[in-house]
Amino acid sequence: MGLGDKIARGVSVVLSNPIVGMAFGYALGLSETESMWGAPDQAAAVLAALFVGVFPYLGAVIYYVMGKSDIFVSNREQRPALIVTSLPMTIVGTLYFYIRGLHLVSVVLALMLVETLIFLMITFKWKISLHVSGLTFPLTIVWIRNGVSALAGFLLLPVLMWARVRMGAHSWEQVIVSALVSLTMTYCGFRTLIPVV
Repeated sequence: MGLGDKIARGVSVVLSNPIVGMAFGYALGLSETESMWGAPDQAAAVLAALFVGVFPYLGAVIYYVMGKSDIFVSNREQRPALIVTSLPMTIVGTLYFYIRGLHLVSVVLALMLVETLIFLMITFKWKISLHVSGLTFPLTIVWIRNGVSALAGFLLLPVLMWARVRMGAHSWEQVIVSALVSLTMTYCGFRTLIPVV
């Protein structure tokens, strides 16, 4: 494995959905509990990190530990079953945070649910990049909430796209379409749902 391949693998791991999701969920939980309750709540933030970054990907980890797949679930045919197993916990998280009054976290999980269903339908026919959508999703929400100052985060997208193509996991078309689909759905969904809560 050459240096470029090692870098691509490292980027794919560091910017993987569980790691990005945990960081995003934790930060979101801290931010919302502080604005809602006057002080950040570590327990709620950890729970948000688990629902956003861990629970949706437990199936992939189990497959990997059992030796049925690589850690990235590169085989497209295995992905639908794993995606479906993530749905119940996302629904539970959406309802739990809504009931607790943490509507921002609830909206994020509801959007994850909708986007997961869309990407599930696409995955039946085409290997769209879940890595790229998993990074585009939080970056879009941070951009909507924080404006131009958050746009620098989008510089990570081309790096991740390059890594996924370099590893042979996707074509350029698959990573670009993934980013565009996720950006559009997240932007429209978040803008629509946030005024409701």
